[in-house]
Amino acid sequence: MNNHRGKGYDNAANMTGKHSASLNQMDNELDLRAEIQGDVSGLTEWLQSFELVLLSNIWIKILQCIDDCNKMPQNSKTYLEEETRQLKIMLAEIKHLKDS
Repeated sequence: MNNHRGKGYDNAANMTGKHSASLNQMDNELDLRAEIQGDVSGLTEWLQSFELVLLSNIWIKILQCIDDCNKMPQNSKTYLEEETRQLKIMLAEIKHLKDS
């Protein structure tokens, strides 16, 4: 995850382009029913949306907080007080993300 920090928008844009191209190719090559074509069009539009990039970025931040907090108990030298402090920090960070 550390390799992806600060790259959420660029990587999401790259992923969006790859997926959109694949979906467009499927749409063009296959003789799909109108309902499926609508689904493909909707999915393509969603993959190209800023909302997807924004939500992906938020989820990465939330999951990174949880991952960092989960690593603490794995260290045998970590005490309960430190783990409790880390959990409080994680909850505060998630609340801050929720409120912003």
